[in-house]
Amino acid sequence: MLIGAPVSHYHLYCTGAYLKSLQSLTYNNYDICLVDNSPTDKFYNLLKEKRINVIRKDMKDKTIREKIIDCRNVLREKVLDEGYDYFFSVEQDILLPKNAVELLLKENKKIITGIYMFLEENNGKRLLAPLLSRDWKQEEIDYILRNKEEIKKRLPSWYKSIAEENFNFKNLLHPYSIKEIKESDKLLKVKSGGLGCALIHKDILEKIKFRYEKDKEGFDDAFFYKDALELGIQPYAHPKVLCHHMVEQRPWTLKLDKDNVYRIYKRK
Repeated sequence: MLIGAPVSHYHLYCTGAYLKSLQSLTYNNYDICLVDNSPTDKFYNLLKEKRINVIRKDMKDKTIREKIIDCRNVLREKVLDEGYDYFFSVEQDILLPKNAVELLLKENKKIITGIYMFLEENNGKRLLAPLLSRDWKQEEIDYILRNKEEIKKRLPSWYKSIAEENFNFKNLLHPYSIKEIKESDKLLKVKSGGLGCALIHKDILEKIKFRYEKDKEGFDDAFFYKDALELGIQPYAHPKVLCHHMVEQRPWTLKLDKDNVYRIYKRK
């Protein structure tokens, strides 16, 4: 198994905790490889001093999404070229349970993810929610169709996104709730999720490269799950593999600019 992720100096604030988490796993048959896309060699040298296997990728003129995808595909190629069975994608701000690998491997799935929260920032409000979505249930669709005006008044931005899809719920994602995850005693079927704690079999990497679409929002994780489902591969999430996402401590945030390019801004 190869464990790794794209990394950069922007996550220096959580790198120590991240490395400790990887090195504290109770599963012992794995290698670590990180791919650094920082603008200088400083962060790369720091990792080398800590005896971490790291590859340096100089991508000064590329966007954030391009950097992440290029780095992730370096790891994909390493898995395929060097005979690993699995790629365990663990991003730089994720802390794992010590037995995460054993729990995920036990389920014998081609794609299975742990669960962590992401931070929504809207109009000065900050909300943590699971980075995990599913299909809509019929009773949920029926409720919305019966109560359009009420939902339009109560949740205008949410209603707008549904209306823009002409109420075609097959094209829409329904976020899993914290309650659903806590109460589940079985694996959850995933329509979209993250790559922060995702165990991926080599068979999947032979069929799917990490990518994104310039004219759409989102990073390569969303397109990875989309591509898998289109190939008839069902991803799952393990409700007992609960990870800590150190997103609240970030001194910066990501936002799309007018050219649909993600840029980093300091938090106020």
